[in-house]
Amino acid sequence: MRKRIFLSSVMRGFDTERSAAKDAIETLRHEAIMAEDFGAKPHSSQLACLEGVRTSDVYVGVFGERYGELVQSGLSPTEEEFREARRRGMPILCFISKGDKEPRQEKFLQEIKGFEDGYFVAFYSEPANLGKEVIRALNDLSTTEGRMLDSACAMKIFASRFDGCCPAERGSPSLRMAIIPERQTSEYFAPKVLSSEDLRDQLGQSLLFGAKPRFFTSTLGVEHTDGEDYLRLHQGSDRSSEAQRTFAVFHDAALLGAVGLQRERDRSMSFMTGFIIDQELTAEQLLSFFRAAEEVFTGISESQLLSSFYAWIQLCGIEGKYFGKIPSPAPNGMSMPGHQLSDPLGIPKECLRVTRQQLKNPDELVGDLIERIVRTFRAAGAYYTGETRGW
Repeated sequence: MRKRIFLSSVMRGFDTERSAAKDAIETLRHEAIMAEDFGAKPHSSQLACLEGVRTSDVYVGVFGERYGELVQSGLSPTEEEFREARRRGMPILCFISKGDKEPRQEKFLQEIKGFEDGYFVAFYSEPANLGKEVIRALNDLSTTEGRMLDSACAMKIFASRFDGCCPAERGSPSLRMAIIPERQTSEYFAPKVLSSEDLRDQLGQSLLFGAKPRFFTSTLGVEHTDGEDYLRLHQGSDRSSEAQRTFAVFHDAALLGAVGLQRERDRSMSFMTGFIIDQELTAEQLLSFFRAAEEVFTGISESQLLSSFYAWIQLCGIEGKYFGKIPSPAPNGMSMPGHQLSDPLGIPKECLRVTRQQLKNPDELVGDLIERIVRTFRAAGAYYTGETRGW
């Protein structure tokens, strides 16, 4: 399929390299989007370049010794274009010349860490070699790209798998979370891989001992279940004082998680606190899930170029419940909210598109989801502030 490929680089003294990259792009019958072709615009040339990034399918950056002149933002046009492509979750292919770099250019290139950030990086020594590298990378991208999911399709996938793989905890509020790559190949995890002890061990270690907050608790053992097209790891049971926790990996790299939203201390604090879904605990569990997801995606083959995802969450067991911060001391009394929110409650209404950069630093993503929950409960008259007793 013919694609629009945005070519980003310094322009002064870089004609040969730009020409080589353009020839490579057009050799594969793609359209090269370049600053030289924009013509007169009613606004600045750099704004036109950023518009070019937004309307393109793939970003190709060619980086040499020079960083480039600074624009109003304090960045070079090339770095602005790279950041715009990253914000939009585009496939990013980077080609870096061998040899010394200006200090500012060296600092910029340190941000480009190869596949672990969802980018492809190659090095070249001369323009002829650059053209071959561009052709190879674009060819690899097109052969591994697969189909692109939309938000509605991702939501259907999640909804169809939640109950079978990640049932909601009965009798108390719980949280179900899901994320899936936007780009779908035939299989990210083959059946042999899903059945392997190596995957079980690696996933279990990550969930138990990975970045804090951790999705699993070290006070419980880890069990696993092999489904037809997934591996599910879980902790807790109906007989355990700890809330159940579930984390599942599917063949298409969909990751599903479920966890209770009541701390052990909350169970004995007060009868009244049982009617408040803990906002801080919800944020903590979301953060632990997305950090575990990033570790899984980092381990997927480099050639997959994972750069964008769809995420969705559900709050379950919310009937007759507030959402908010658990007060201390516990309230002596409160009237129960009469909200008509659906149970389970999906947030947002359509799946949220998430870039790899957001997933690597998920605090802002978690803050966004928590704010969406707060606004939903507040609009329904069921957000608990600790200041109101007679709702």
